[in-house]
Amino acid sequence: MASARHPIGGKPHRQRGVALIELLVASSLMTLSIVGLALLQAHARQAELESSQHAHALRLLDDLQQRLLATSSPLSAYLTPTAGLGSGDCPAPGISAASHDLYDWCRRLQGHAVLQQQDNHWQPLAGLNGARGCIERLAEGAYRISIAWQSGLALEAPAVSLSCGLGQYDGPAHCSADRCRRVISRRLPGPT
Repeated sequence: MASARHPIGGKPHRQRGVALIELLVASSLMTLSIVGLALLQAHARQAELESSQHAHALRLLDDLQQRLLATSSPLSAYLTPTAGLGSGDCPAPGISAASHDLYDWCRRLQGHAVLQQQDNHWQPLAGLNGARGCIERLAEGAYRISIAWQSGLALEAPAVSLSCGLGQYDGPAHCSADRCRRVISRRLPGPT
C-alpha cells in the first residue's frame, strides 16, 4: 500500500481500498458498455429485418405489377376480397390468367417461393410476416395494388386510405392502432 503525507500535519497515513474502488468503477463501466453494445446489436438486427421485409414486399409488388401490365385480362378480374390475399387459403387457380396470377401471388405472399423440408413435408421459409396483398379499384377508375405485413417495430400507422390490412395487425400491446402495419402500394391507370 502506498504511503502519503497528510497535506496539513505532514504525518504519513495509509490509503486503503482505493484499488478496490477503481476496480468496481472499471467493472461497472465495462458492464454498461457491453449492455450498450448488446442493445445496439439488437436494434441493428431489427433494422435489418425491417429492410429485408420491405425489399421482399417490393419484389412481390413489382412481380404483380408486371403481370398486370402484361395481361390481356381486364384489371377488374384481379380485384381481391377486402381482407386481401395471403391471410388464409389461397383461391384455387382457375383457367383464366387472372385466377392463375392471383393464386401464384397469394402463394408467394405466404412464402411458398422458398420452401424448406420439415417433418417430412415442405414449409414456406421466406414469407412476409402476416402478409396480405390487395388489388382495389379507386374512385377515379384507376387501380391500386398494395402489400401489407406486420412488423415487430411500432411506428406511426400508415394512412387510413391505404386500406390493405387495416386493423389486422393490432397484436402485441405496442402494436395497437395499426402502428406495426407496414404497407407499400402502387397506382395503376385504369383502362383508356
